[in-house]
Amino acid sequence: MRDILRAEARRFAKTVIWSWDGWVAAWATEKTLRQWTVVNLLSAALAFSLDLSAGERGLILAPGLLVLAAELMNPGLEAVVDYISKADDPRAKKAKDCGCAAVYSVWAAIRAASVASKSRFSTRARRSFTLIAASGVTPQALAWVRSSKRMGRFSARAALR
Repeated sequence: MRDILRAEARRFAKTVIWSWDGWVAAWATEKTLRQWTVVNLLSAALAFSLDLSAGERGLILAPGLLVLAAELMNPGLEAVVDYISKADDPRAKKAKDCGCAAVYSVWAAIRAASVASKSRFSTRARRSFTLIAASGVTPQALAWVRSSKRMGRFSARAALR
């Protein structure tokens, strides 16, 4: 039994090392991974600084982690395609485009959850989820912030209370 546990501990340690190596390699070459990481750190800071339930925090944090996972798979897929052949091939283009589409499909799911959350959560959760899930730059999020400012309901200071 001890031998099995030791073997599993070694396997887990190797997995952690390989995962870290993958993260470092992707961090060094993938600008979008760095951008999504910053967005996720901001999201986590807001999720833990606002008065939210555990479920609301989970709904803010989990989708961001899914985007990071997809963002990590995409360069791996692209590297394999490039390793196989540098020649222009419609199949290689399709593989790379599908990898990119996977990342944005996860992002679209987050956006859909953001829209759905507007009727189910507290005002603070809706604000943080809308601003963070939409990365704070989409037209819908900006329009929502502008309309909230006009109505006197939104301020950065109030969002952090």
